[in-house]
Amino acid sequence: MASDHTAHGGHSGNSHGSHGRPYLMFWINMILGLIVMYVVMFSMIDGWGDFRNNLNMLYMAITMWAPMGIFMLATMPGMFPNRSVNIVLYVLFVVLTLGSFWATRSQAMIDDRQFIDSMIPHHSGAILMCREANLSDAELLALCEEIEVAQRREIEEISNAAVEANYQVNTFETGLSEAKAMGAMALFGENYGDVVRVVEIGGPFSMELCGGTHVASSSQIGPITLIGESSVGSGVRRVEAYVGMDSFRFLSKERALLAGLASSLKVPSEEVPGRVEQLVTKLRDAEKELERVRAEAARAAVSGLLDTATTVGATLVVEGRVPGLDANGLRSVVTDLRGRVADRQAVIALFSPSGDGPDAKVPFVIATTAAARDAGIKAGDLVKEVAPLVGGRGGGKPDLAQGAGTDPAGIDAALTRIREFVA
Repeated sequence: MASDHTAHGGHSGNSHGSHGRPYLMFWINMILGLIVMYVVMFSMIDGWGDFRNNLNMLYMAITMWAPMGIFMLATMPGMFPNRSVNIVLYVLFVVLTLGSFWATRSQAMIDDRQFIDSMIPHHSGAILMCREANLSDAELLALCEEIEVAQRREIEEISNAAVEANYQVNTFETGLSEAKAMGAMALFGENYGDVVRVVEIGGPFSMELCGGTHVASSSQIGPITLIGESSVGSGVRRVEAYVGMDSFRFLSKERALLAGLASSLKVPSEEVPGRVEQLVTKLRDAEKELERVRAEAARAAVSGLLDTATTVGATLVVEGRVPGLDANGLRSVVTDLRGRVADRQAVIALFSPSGDGPDAKVPFVIATTAAARDAGIKAGDLVKEVAPLVGGRGGGKPDLAQGAGTDPAGIDAALTRIREFVA
């Protein structure tokens, strides 16, 4: 009995110890999870130079993280047997979930500095999406252009807000490893000594390694006008701007230009963008209508091309010039012609010269029927033969290929080469 009792008591002691360890591991996992989730919140930024610790990212990370604690406690009750502790944890995580959600929606404790640190990663993510996404839709491409313009404008506003805040500029020397640990940026390579000079503006608003001279406070910079932004490497963007009097001069020119446009368009300055957009829309519609008329005229000439087609050996060669068509229109006419002679061994080759001198362009499209391909005549091979004769190049598949050149004078030689090839 004594032995049994001892064994039972020993079991109880081990069980008690095991009750404490799962809660320790629970908190280790939860803390690690929160750190990972916070860092992952920045996965969309354009480059780590845009990383800014901020409360908004912390609020959103906690909002997603806290419910995970509730799910773990609810789905693994056998691992966490202390009912009283579990109730306290449930209440804690519910409070954290609701509190972080409220803090995000109400922007709790988001002052000027926190606003800037929150907006920079946000805008950086938008720029990354527009640059890296595989977009083909014209409306989406136009939207990305608008986003980039808006991002530049907001970067400009944030920069001017920093100027207006009159942040103190501090310089100090420290070890290279310490400077990197503080988040100091090194933009000009990694050839630094053991001791570096750090320039800090407004705390971590801007911190970089630099040996040059600087203003004493951000307000001395004066107004900032952003004029350009481009990539200079992986995750690194170059921003160009006018400051001080140069900014005033640039804005003065822009104002004069806007006034001139308003006068020409006979609208107030604030209505110029809308008026320009209307004109651009009308111009696009006119261009589409013109292209439609040209395509109809080209198709009207199709029957004439068939009437003048020649037979070289066993191959029907439909060839000619169809001015006024772009590559898409030319391809449409060629495929239409091929469809009309699909039952024959035929090659269709059309050229659409336009312009003179250095502005000359010669798009061309060549197609083959199934019977021609069976005879070894491939459109891709023909394009490679004729492209150099018109000062261009091209390629494609056996059934349809296209190219473009700059020498309309070579079209006759190209047509001759096609006849020789199929003979």
